[in-house]
Amino acid sequence: DDVSAWGISLYGNGGMNTTYGNEVNTACGGGVGVYCGGKAGVDLMQAFLSLDLAYDFGPVKVGIAPTLAVQRFKARGLVAFSAISADPTNLTNNGYSYSFGGGLRGGIEWEVVPRLRIGLSGQTPMWMSKFDEYSGLFADKGSFDIPAAVTVGVAFDVLPELTLMADYEHIFYGSIDSIANSSTAPALLGSKSGPGFGWDDVDVIKVGAEWRPNDKWTLRAGYAYATNPVNSSDVTFNILAPGIVQHHITAGGSYRITEKDTLELAGVFVPESTVSGIEVTPLGPNPGRRIELNMHQFQLNVGWTHEF
Repeated sequence: DDVSAWGISLYGNGGMNTTYGNEVNTACGGGVGVYCGGKAGVDLMQAFLSLDLAYDFGPVKVGIAPTLAVQRFKARGLVAFSAISADPTNLTNNGYSYSFGGGLRGGIEWEVVPRLRIGLSGQTPMWMSKFDEYSGLFADKGSFDIPAAVTVGVAFDVLPELTLMADYEHIFYGSIDSIANSSTAPALLGSKSGPGFGWDDVDVIKVGAEWRPNDKWTLRAGYAYATNPVNSSDVTFNILAPGIVQHHITAGGSYRITEKDTLELAGVFVPESTVSGIEVTPLGPNPGRRIELNMHQFQLNVGWTHEF
């Protein structure tokens, strides 16, 4: 009807993986691999299925989306950490492990005055089952929930065809033990207070513009700055997950093919960011060796939207 809508969304997070080869590592006494255990790395993929419900109260619009989630994860090359794992047989090289769960997303938009809108949206944690095959790696026997997040934003229609936007987002990484616990925590991997990646909460500021030159085309551009979650004391473990980038530059657009079908294209450029610190091995800190993490990214997205 004219005041309510519903839909089903299927989307994912992918590409959260690292791969390191069999290069000779002088710290291993002639052994190979970044962690002295041969080829090393992790692969994490997430998929979400949500039922989206929205209602229009005039100047106020409300939406809610119960969401199901599934994760797939594997790790390899971490044998060197067996001595500090509560469950060495479920630490590494066990292939893919799956985790299932869900949570709730929702939001509200308020048209304060004509052309000016304020929005608030949030996501509960996605409460997930444990990665049983990696109960000796992640804190609390393989626990790996997806963190909650909250966003507040404003949009202003400078012209009927031009909108400027700004958002602030806070991601609660610090509430997930397997992500937030320090990598140097004095406990065994896989235990309740076991080492994690040492990530802090992340704050993100975004600005963007959307131009609609006609009924077919919509063009977008934006910039985002995020705080770095990785501390210098945690660089060794974050070789597996070097999520240190801070600047994102985006551009894209959409083209309405029919009344119900839209083709979308977007690109993201992420300039290089760096974090460095001393090496911390299972035997303790090694001040004689320093590790530097560098990351840059380029991403291209193509999508299709069908309205029912």
